[in-house]
Amino acid sequence: MSVSYKKGDKILIPELRARTQTIGASKVSHLVRSRSLETIGKVEQTKLGGRWASKLFLECGEIYIITFSKTIREDYEGDGVLSFDDELGQLKWMKSRSLDRYNNFDEQNLRLYVDTVRRSWEDKFIFKTEKLDDDGRVISEGLRPPQVGALYAIGAHWAISNSSATIIMPTGTGKTETMLATMVSACNGGRVLVIVPSDSLRSQTAEKFITLGLLKKFEALGKNSLNPVVGVMKRRPISPDCLGFIECCNIVVATMSTIGQGTSLGLTTQIASNFDYLFIDEAHHVPASTWQNFRESFKGKPVIQFTATPFRRDGKIVDGKVIFNYPLSLAQKSGYFKPIEFKPIFSLDFEKADQMIATSAIDVLQGDLEAGHDHLLMARCDSIRRAEMVFNLYEKLCPEFCPVLVTSKTGKVDRLLRTKQLFSRTSRILVCVDMFGEGFDLPNLKIAAVHDIHKSLSILLQFTGRFTRTARSVGGAKIIANIGNVNVSSALERLYSEDADWNTLLSEYSSEAIKSHSQLIEFLQNCKRLDEDDEKNPVQYISPEVLNPKFSLVAFDGGSANLKNFHYGLPRHEEVRGAWFNEVEG
Repeated sequence: MSVSYKKGDKILIPELRARTQTIGASKVSHLVRSRSLETIGKVEQTKLGGRWASKLFLECGEIYIITFSKTIREDYEGDGVLSFDDELGQLKWMKSRSLDRYNNFDEQNLRLYVDTVRRSWEDKFIFKTEKLDDDGRVISEGLRPPQVGALYAIGAHWAISNSSATIIMPTGTGKTETMLATMVSACNGGRVLVIVPSDSLRSQTAEKFITLGLLKKFEALGKNSLNPVVGVMKRRPISPDCLGFIECCNIVVATMSTIGQGTSLGLTTQIASNFDYLFIDEAHHVPASTWQNFRESFKGKPVIQFTATPFRRDGKIVDGKVIFNYPLSLAQKSGYFKPIEFKPIFSLDFEKADQMIATSAIDVLQGDLEAGHDHLLMARCDSIRRAEMVFNLYEKLCPEFCPVLVTSKTGKVDRLLRTKQLFSRTSRILVCVDMFGEGFDLPNLKIAAVHDIHKSLSILLQFTGRFTRTARSVGGAKIIANIGNVNVSSALERLYSEDADWNTLLSEYSSEAIKSHSQLIEFLQNCKRLDEDDEKNPVQYISPEVLNPKFSLVAFDGGSANLKNFHYGLPRHEEVRGAWFNEVEG
């Protein structure tokens, strides 16, 4: 196939990745050049590999040779050599000076290169915002309002404080892109650690940072800005020697089970000393002791916690001042959160209910496919035993959709294989426990068959977020559940009524819960210790559990009082374990 080029033509230069390096117990990745559409400024003919080739001078300043030779042994002029792949109909890399240089770095030179990457971001970030026409269609790509708002909130908070702060953004509004923009715009080139709760989310997050997501496509970051060197911690470090890779990275992504448990526990102080910033994704995990203890090692350093649901089923508090909250109602209005259609069935018989839910869900799937929507179905159960029973039901009812079952008992290889079946559409039905793990991003999941009902708002919001993501060729979300289920909690019973509007109710529930959470955090942070701190009782902040005691409590309304002199009214034999005073509320 003959391809000719001339001045003014556009040419798509493919992305160029360096080989992943293994340093200690971790992997280090780097995208040497992002995929981009460039304009040809001049064309010359040259010989390479015994054949004529086109030498392209791009307006961006790069020089590339395009050849049809299969191998290149001699040296070449310019930045690299690409060949045209007839089968794919696109260019592919053969040689690159930038790649050769990077691949030949030893650890010392890689550390120097990391500094070069940092400097390439300086003053290169632009708050370019998305622009819509009167009909809500995107006419100019850019950062969305929730992302811009979060970025300004983070900058304002860091201007006056290094205390932990929480960003609340509903699913689909771009949390990860916000992290990327924060790293290149507000972290002053400092090294960032990102903690996520699962392996799948670790992989997805690392890939986003490797490519810088959509920042360059949006022109929010300078075209010549380099992509970060990204480390992924895959195994627990067993000694300080395992931490050497950190200095070779701009950012490291890890799960808490890898970096904050087992052999890592004795290294948390050293780990924290290598980073300037900590980002925590899915921050509703923070109240767990492992997460709390690890975060404590970053005391005095900026910590940002990202979550869609800052409240938990167990009532534990995600502390950290809420500095930005993008309401679910706005996400719905802006189209970031696909509308939900609730399709109830009614049965007091559990077995009959499973049959009715499955039949209704399959009918919805068939109807959506006929309407041209590339949809998938998830059947949600609350235990492995239930999932196995429901899976057998779907296999019997719709073998043509090749249902797959994934639970904690599913091996790693089988799990990967079954996930690929969903992505390839070999299967269109997933039966699982809960929500198939955090970080599973497949916008085509649009039908939820809820065989076992959620008992808390936090889990329900995380679950529905799976089905409300926006993407091409997908429609709205549909949820099928049994309103005759007697196990519905009183807090959620309005959702499971025949004419329930899930879009309105979820927005109301979420708004009320987040408002209550924010007020509680503000109250707790305004409480200052009155009694003297000592080695026996070093607690600095009042625990939220104190406000919701599990034992009986007597409270007195004494009218006006000087509460700071409370100790004068106590018997001498009474021992004060902690006393706090909220001067703002008091």
